[in-house]
Amino acid sequence: MTVPTPLAPYKLSFLEAAISSSVLKFGTFLLKSGRRSPYFFNAGDFYRADLLRAVSTAYAEAIIEAQGGKGGELEGRLEFDIVFGPAYKG
Repeated sequence: MTVPTPLAPYKLSFLEAAISSSVLKFGTFLLKSGRRSPYFFNAGDFYRADLLRAVSTAYAEAIIEAQGGKGGELEGRLEFDIVFGPAYKG
């Protein structure tokens, strides 16, 4: 049995923003695939400045964490021009 680790502050902040703005909803949802899900995440509802800030901060922190760095330690390690994700509910 593994002991859950506490969420990083940026992850907790993102989840709080998603839940408080009803981007992330809990209940019973029938998905397009026909499967049932106990939650529904509608990224299209991230339309206010404060919510966009929560998303952009989470992306930036996740990239830094994935590279094992903190701020300036990433110099030269990441090379990309944009971050793209399809606009999709679910």
